[in-house]
Amino acid sequence: MDSVMKSLPMVALRGLTIMPEMVVHFDVSRERSITAVQQAMMEDQKIFLVAQKSIETEDPGQEDVYSIGTVATVRQVIKLPKKIVRVLVSGEQRGRLTGISEKEPCLKAEVELLEETDFGIEDEIQKEAMARNLREVLTEYADKSGKMSKEAVKELISMEDLKKLTNEIACSVPFSYTEQQKLLEELDIKKRYEKLCSELTDEIQIIDVKKEIQKKVKERVDRHQREYILREEL
Repeated sequence: MDSVMKSLPMVALRGLTIMPEMVVHFDVSRERSITAVQQAMMEDQKIFLVAQKSIETEDPGQEDVYSIGTVATVRQVIKLPKKIVRVLVSGEQRGRLTGISEKEPCLKAEVELLEETDFGIEDEIQKEAMARNLREVLTEYADKSGKMSKEAVKELISMEDLKKLTNEIACSVPFSYTEQQKLLEELDIKKRYEKLCSELTDEIQIIDVKKEIQKKVKERVDRHQREYILREEL
């Protein structure tokens, strides 16, 4: 199948990765980024969002951003004080940055639209088994971490489609933007599923170890306090 190319206004994001299925707002203050948002609103509201490799870069070019980003729709734009603009977007599809055709008045990206694949998944039964396992791991993570609302978890575990489930969990779990970038770059659903399970399992193990350390520290402190009280009574 021939690849589909689009020319879109582009915003380079600092410390943020936008995923497909993600609805999120962020603030922009750089003049070219504000202009890119304005151009998107004047056209079909489509914009290409890609994370910077370093949040310190002030004037990013193609070599300063990741090659995989997300085509999104701009839903709302609000002007804030001090020349800051708050943008609400919904992520839609992965895209590969193949070039920057314009730098002024804003970055204009040449983007290859990317399709997700399900190589290695034999049938619907395997998909269901994978989805069920991912929901179980997510539930355990949410119970132990306390970082997700019950409503959000309930909505996620109600999803049956594996592709949508992997994308939605990648959006909803508070991973770092670099971890989300790795998930964004994985086009194969099975491999993305495996990465998600691995990340969530690692987080669960870290939480368990942390709680065990805290328990031992508390026991040590309590013991010292009891010993101190006994010495004072003597």
